[in-house]
Amino acid sequence: MSYNHNPSKSEIPPVKYPIKSYRPNGFIFLILSTFIYSQNGVFPEQSFSIQESATFLPINHSIKLSYDHTTLYKDGDAIYNVSTGRISRVIPSPDSDEVFVISITVHKEKEPAILNFQAISGMEKTKPSWQIKVPYDMGFPDIVIHDDHVFFLWSGSQTYSVFTMNGKMVGQYSLFDESPWNMEKVIIGMVHNDQLFFLGMQTARLNSRRNVTLFQLEPSLESNPLVSFDLVQPYFASFSQNNILAIVGSGSLSGSVDPVPYLTFYDLTGSENVITTPLGKMPRKIHWINNQLTLAFKDRVA
Repeated sequence: MSYNHNPSKSEIPPVKYPIKSYRPNGFIFLILSTFIYSQNGVFPEQSFSIQESATFLPINHSIKLSYDHTTLYKDGDAIYNVSTGRISRVIPSPDSDEVFVISITVHKEKEPAILNFQAISGMEKTKPSWQIKVPYDMGFPDIVIHDDHVFFLWSGSQTYSVFTMNGKMVGQYSLFDESPWNMEKVIIGMVHNDQLFFLGMQTARLNSRRNVTLFQLEPSLESNPLVSFDLVQPYFASFSQNNILAIVGSGSLSGSVDPVPYLTFYDLTGSENVITTPLGKMPRKIHWINNQLTLAFKDRVA
């Protein structure tokens, strides 16, 4: 289902569009300059190949990066390799042409894993690499780069560690005053209009009410709670250009321990209106396109 936001209305009705889905070629990427809805169809602007096991990293038309478990590629040529561990993620810098290669080295059982952080620009390392240790029972953090800082989001404890881009620790912060540690919890970090937001869970109980809270990062690097939602756990979240936050998560409005998927809308401009509607099934991804929310399911886009 697709949703158009109209701030003058209290409800957001679904509008359905017939969309055909195609299975993409895993090794050839087509970059389209625009979508043309006509009898002429859509024509590729350019195409290029990547390695069979590589992940494509969309940045812009002039920079074509991809990576696999050990190597970062530019235009198909290897520009960086890890000698130990594996590459888990490559994050583009929001303010420069740098990318940040995150690699993981896992040691023996119950020993801390090592997260290595390396900045790359062009074909060169632009800063010395640095590392943090991850206790074996903590789980790997999500990572957000914002305002020349690196944020490591620790879901189980609902905390986040802040580092400079050179690896100096700034501090450790908590979303909630009290939040018992549990690996089932989730933190989602989102940058919108140069502001960093978090979605956090206070408990891991399956029948919790108003368990998901939206926080905004303050200049002090503390987080300020804005609003709580009647959800158990968030799965996906996305901001529209008109400052509407869409959240897909599980909810237990009846108090059942079997939560069902819900879609929630919240107007960041200060409206107290929160709209929540049940979904028939859980989508795999959500994305705003021209202030219209698109939900991607396993077998269709709606």
